[in-house]
Amino acid sequence: MHDIVFPKNNEEEFLSIAKKLGLSLLFAYPTEKPGSLLCLDEASPSFSKLASGKNRIIHVRSDPRLIIERWKPAFITGLETLSRKDRLNQASSGLNHIICGIAVKHHTTIILDFGAVFSGTPDKQPLLLGRISQNLKLCRKYKTPYIAATFASSPYQLKSPHDIDSLLNVLQNQKV
Repeated sequence: MHDIVFPKNNEEEFLSIAKKLGLSLLFAYPTEKPGSLLCLDEASPSFSKLASGKNRIIHVRSDPRLIIERWKPAFITGLETLSRKDRLNQASSGLNHIICGIAVKHHTTIILDFGAVFSGTPDKQPLLLGRISQNLKLCRKYKTPYIAATFASSPYQLKSPHDIDSLLNVLQNQKV
């Protein structure tokens, strides 16, 4: 199980706690492009200034289809937090079958952002969980690669892989 974290010169602390939890970490660092993060493997966190298109995380603030087609990022996140109103019979989760197909074509991995749920206000948590549930079902149906991440900024915000797997199983079986 992988998790994506935002270290603040505390990579060693993250690695020690991640080892106890059985996690493999990806370190995310801000880049010069707004909304873009550099993602590095835990084995090589020292070269944080090297950037290429293959290890970028893009946080979506507008049209995810346009971003995937133009930038072809390795990871895309923030789909659940787009500020659209949900319809009566469907959650506006930021993902649909067309975007799933484009993500598969461009080898883009969808990141389900559980950090927004854990740090969100109690009135927003059910909304985000419903959107994550819908995105999870779409990713599985169209074989779109996905990962769940907590985006922890402190080592003590990391979650056990068993907790995240349990939450994913519950969300997969929920009716949206």
